[in-house]
Amino acid sequence: MKEDNVRIIKNTVFLYLRMILILLVTLYTSRVILEKLGIVDYGIYNVVGGIVSAFSVITSALSQSISRFITFELGKNNGNRINEVFSTSLSIEIILSLLVFVTCEIIGTWLLNNYLNIPSDRMEAAFWVMHGSIIIFIINLISVPYNACVIAHEHMQAFAYISLVEAFLKLLVAFAISFAVFDSLKFYAVLLVIASLLVCISYILYATKHFLEAKRKLIFQKRIFKEMFSFASWNFLGSLSAMLQTQGLNIILNIFFGPVINAARGIAVQVESALQQLANSVSSAINPQIIKTYAAEKLSEMHILLCRSTKFVYFLLLVLCVPFLLEAETILGLWLVEIPPHTSSILRVLILGIMVDMSANSLYTGIQATGVVRNYVIFNSGIRLFILPVGYFFLKLGYSPEVVFVVQITIWYITQIPRIIIAHQLTKLPYMMFVRDA
Repeated sequence: MKEDNVRIIKNTVFLYLRMILILLVTLYTSRVILEKLGIVDYGIYNVVGGIVSAFSVITSALSQSISRFITFELGKNNGNRINEVFSTSLSIEIILSLLVFVTCEIIGTWLLNNYLNIPSDRMEAAFWVMHGSIIIFIINLISVPYNACVIAHEHMQAFAYISLVEAFLKLLVAFAISFAVFDSLKFYAVLLVIASLLVCISYILYATKHFLEAKRKLIFQKRIFKEMFSFASWNFLGSLSAMLQTQGLNIILNIFFGPVINAARGIAVQVESALQQLANSVSSAINPQIIKTYAAEKLSEMHILLCRSTKFVYFLLLVLCVPFLLEAETILGLWLVEIPPHTSSILRVLILGIMVDMSANSLYTGIQATGVVRNYVIFNSGIRLFILPVGYFFLKLGYSPEVVFVVQITIWYITQIPRIIIAHQLTKLPYMMFVRDA
């Protein structure tokens, strides 16, 4: 236990420092991109890229499934099963990437031609963005098993370094827009593809060098596929709900208000995502141990980790979010050259939501460790699906764009109730222990 605690502390420090740097780089990168592209092109990239990002529900579901199964088998110290899980997951990702390519092309083209509010002179650039986003998505899909391996083995130092390289590559891409040899938005889309490919290669090289399972030949185990598919299918429904509430709202905002409001949301989401990633860094250092202690049937140790993770993440977010809540306009003024309308108000609402939503994420890790995620997904996703129709209803009544984000965080707060109840039922986490120690 002492050795595990030392590892957790060490990994947390690495990931925390990594995310502080990434937070600063990400925020500055957004400033540069917005300045170089302009509000309209930035909004176009946000909404068109968001169409493809909507399919990240697949990546998210499979990533969680792969990570859980590899980590669980490490906790069981079952080497043969780890090899089978990794190889099967890689086979699945390769097959899935072909299906995603065709699906994204069909749906993306249909939405661009029929529904999205894009200026006619920027349609060609929008198609470049769509195709580039599809390629990036497929690259990320292939890298999922290798990424999951690095995290499951708790090689957080390597994970931190590769993530930093990714952040600085995106910063270089932002600066490179000034030297575009053709349309800036098209050039930006191409450079992001190159950056994603380099990051993917880094994960593959590191994993194949350090982990035996990543060196094995490609196989497909039908038995393992069934287990992973059952687990991933429920995660897929959860991710689908998240996609509908984010990208669905993004498209609705575009229909009602045009690409300028997408630029405002894009800036606010940049900050939100950076804060979420910072919170996930702390969770990522603890999550493998939560799953491993459950696999080893050490429930009391698991309960302690669940409470500590919840507490650490909440106070971390509190310290970082208060300045944005109090001085959003000032921070945005220092950060951006031109601030899209509604940015500060949208940012404040989103921050209020993630402070509660992210701090309780460790409970879901505990639920995932059990392998029984059906009830959680049904309650959590079912409730969150109301965000889209309720938000559309208020916009139809003539409310300002901020209303959809108020609806979103209100429903986020409500979903914390089933999360706590189900975690108690599946992991035997005492209610009073969570209230007292989390």
